[in-house]
Amino acid sequence: MNMEQAMDYLLETSVILRDAISQHNEDKSQEAVTILLTQALDFFGQDNPVMAQLFPVFNEIKKRLDADNWEGALSQTDTWISQKNEIKELVSQPKQKKKDPCEAPPPPFRHSYF
Repeated sequence: MNMEQAMDYLLETSVILRDAISQHNEDKSQEAVTILLTQALDFFGQDNPVMAQLFPVFNEIKKRLDADNWEGALSQTDTWISQKNEIKELVSQPKQKKKDPCEAPPPPFRHSYF
């Protein structure tokens, strides 16, 4: 599974989580955040740098749910979803070929009489 597919699965679960939080459905919210954490571990592994970035975000959502902070959990989930969408756009954009400095035109020649 490539990175884009893994992120798509995480987004699907995140949307389910967001809906559950919006409805103040405690069981479904807890289940969704647990699945989100499990998916991330399965996709990336515990030592992967991606997991190092994702775990604190998902763990914060879980902490807010545990504290019955629905507004905070929803805010954190919305932030994650919007950031994930931004990342997906960046990842899916075609890579631009880097210009080779050797291919650049030479600077203009300047005559100096002094």
